[in-house]
Amino acid sequence: MTEPDPEPTREVTTVDPNNEMQFGIFSRRKPQNVIAGLSSGAKSAAKGALAGIASVIAIPVVTAHEEGAKSIPKGILKGVVAGTGIALGGIGVGISQFVRGVGNTPEAISEMCKGKKRWDEETRQWIQDDLEAEKIAMLAFGNDDDIYSSAKKRAEEEAASAKPSATSSDKEVADMTLYDQLGIPANATESDIKKAYYRKASACHPDKDPSPDAKEKFQKLSQTYQILSNPDKRLEYDSKGKTESNDNDMEVGPDILFTAVFGSDAFIPYIGKLGLSQMFMQGYSFSKAEGRELQRRRGIRIAVHLSSLLRPYCDGHVDAWKESMQLTAKELSKATFGDRLLLEIGKAYQLEARRHQGIISSSIASFEGKADHLRSYGKIASHGYSTLAYMKKAQEGDTNPTLAAMGDSKSRDCLFELALEGTVLDISNIIYIAAARLFHDNVDSSVKNSRIEGLILLGGIFIDVATQALRSTSQNIESVMENMPTIIAKKREERENHMS
Repeated sequence: MTEPDPEPTREVTTVDPNNEMQFGIFSRRKPQNVIAGLSSGAKSAAKGALAGIASVIAIPVVTAHEEGAKSIPKGILKGVVAGTGIALGGIGVGISQFVRGVGNTPEAISEMCKGKKRWDEETRQWIQDDLEAEKIAMLAFGNDDDIYSSAKKRAEEEAASAKPSATSSDKEVADMTLYDQLGIPANATESDIKKAYYRKASACHPDKDPSPDAKEKFQKLSQTYQILSNPDKRLEYDSKGKTESNDNDMEVGPDILFTAVFGSDAFIPYIGKLGLSQMFMQGYSFSKAEGRELQRRRGIRIAVHLSSLLRPYCDGHVDAWKESMQLTAKELSKATFGDRLLLEIGKAYQLEARRHQGIISSSIASFEGKADHLRSYGKIASHGYSTLAYMKKAQEGDTNPTLAAMGDSKSRDCLFELALEGTVLDISNIIYIAAARLFHDNVDSSVKNSRIEGLILLGGIFIDVATQALRSTSQNIESVMENMPTIIAKKREERENHMS
């Protein structure tokens, strides 16, 4: 079978690449093997049965509504005929998918035994990665400005077509200080405010900015965002300027909390930009195709970074490499909640390396990965339910339920654990994608085996350093919240000096 040439560059479109392989509600995507074919076939048959039952019920009702009660027998007949046809169609597609899966199984077994290529879920083909070529291709994408620009343009067009905002281009306000701080006009939209805030906050995050006043600048930006992102507070500020009420009222929403807790750029080479961070940092949403492309690029960048990180180990400089990784891990653990992130990254590294280390190890690792995902989903559901309960209780007051819930220590813990579990799930998913590229790179089998061994060792180093850091520190969400009054006091003094 002739393999397609690697695609170092790929244009983002809003068209689902699998649509051409679909037949109505039944998937006609190429199954990887007999198991995938059986699964796809069973789903098609089930869809056909459910759609058939729905037709038998719906068509007589619609016919009776349009033509009267006398037409019910005719409607029943039409429903039975249509429902039977749809059900048989689903069964036919199901059988076809199963047969295709059986036919593709020999190739799947051969490729899995060779271990050089991986099954790509998007293109439905066996492909071999070339990280050197992908590394060069990533240079053209830069910081993914093409996707961000596309999403931004779409958001602006949607905003323009929506109801006009109460603000106008010639809007006059009592004080422009906060707007100037974010570098936005007085008529800025909510989207503009959010994007400007995260752009500024990312630059002065305490884990990125080494200056002694980084925390104060970060806190100052947070309060500015809290005022301008709240319609009532913004209206008060626009009409009266700075007042004692909005000067003292420092609310911490979930987006600010997530950025403060998990906003360290030091981890980007290892896990990319976190999904929750992307969601909070952008004032617009991505299409499904754009989201897939961002995830694809993110996986490539992580794989390229890991290949570079493991090169000294693969070249035989084991002791020096271990010492270097120990120092790297200790630095990462110093970031805000870096110990928690480092621990999860280490676990994910080891799990994915074992997934590519022989049939038995791979099977055990796959089972453990699925079990971990189920536990994460369970914790997310549990913490999410608890958070919603606190927010519902907070609705009894006059404040925003999310912000009111943040004022309670138990609800803060729930929000933090919810964000953490979502982050853990995101980390495991992206490292799964990156590891597949790393271990199916166009390199000798000896290099591949060294990468597997090295990633297991690296994961162990991360786990050990993170465990020691967790034992020696008591960093928690309460310590972040407890420091805010001191930071606010310093911020107020800084503002007075700045405005004098």
